[in-house]
Amino acid sequence: MPLLFLGFAALGIYDLCLSFVGLQASIGIFFTLISLGIAFFFRTSIVIVIGSYLGAVNVLGWPWWGGVLIACPGLLFVLPHMVNEFLSRAQ
Repeated sequence: MPLLFLGFAALGIYDLCLSFVGLQASIGIFFTLISLGIAFFFRTSIVIVIGSYLGAVNVLGWPWWGGVLIACPGLLFVLPHMVNEFLSRAQ
């Protein structure tokens, strides 16, 4: 269990760093610090999600679907359920 916690903590720190680098490459250091400060102050994660996507696609050179998966990892769990619900209602 402690290893699972450390893994999720490391993934969160990686995501935050990737978000910072992605926003910095796109809008500059000044606006990056302002936008991350606003995100932490208002407890919203949309800035971090957008920054993670931009960091994965623009800085690391990943394809768009890799950027979506690293920015929104919950989609891996939600998408199969949505497909299952859609198919069950279609019958």
